[in-house]
Amino acid sequence: MKIVLAFGAHPDDIEWRIGGTLLLLSKLGHKIKIVDLTRGEKGSIGTAEERVKEAEKSAKLFGVKREILDLGDMNIKANQENKNIINGILEKEKPDIIFSPFYKDQHHDHEELGKILKPYNPIFYLPHSPTNPTHIVDISKILKQRMEAVHCFKSQITEQ
Repeated sequence: MKIVLAFGAHPDDIEWRIGGTLLLLSKLGHKIKIVDLTRGEKGSIGTAEERVKEAEKSAKLFGVKREILDLGDMNIKANQENKNIINGILEKEKPDIIFSPFYKDQHHDHEELGKILKPYNPIFYLPHSPTNPTHIVDISKILKQRMEAVHCFKSQITEQ
């Protein structure tokens, strides 16, 4: 059994980007924990309270632990204070595998989080920017459950 720590800047980042991969790892018996650095309070839709409840519902559906910090949506910085917070979590959890947003992302919070985690050699997940992935995981067998987790974030899904 591996300990897997998945970092996201906002509630729902993990579900959209690597939710299927985490679900597969969970089904294989690995211990999964999601850490969101913000409550998503500056999102264009949904309140911070709604997003936290949605994140907790998704974690329950996934059967994983989740910790939601409050470092300030649209305000994450790769500064020493935040590095110390992340380092404390890493020391406590002692993960074998770390997932992080890519440090070259169009979204400021994702980019800064990626910069904080880069020294720990994480597995970077797809950014908002075009990139060439090095790994692709087939989640077709659990796609329905992954989409159920995504749909926990009703405040973030709008009809187009």
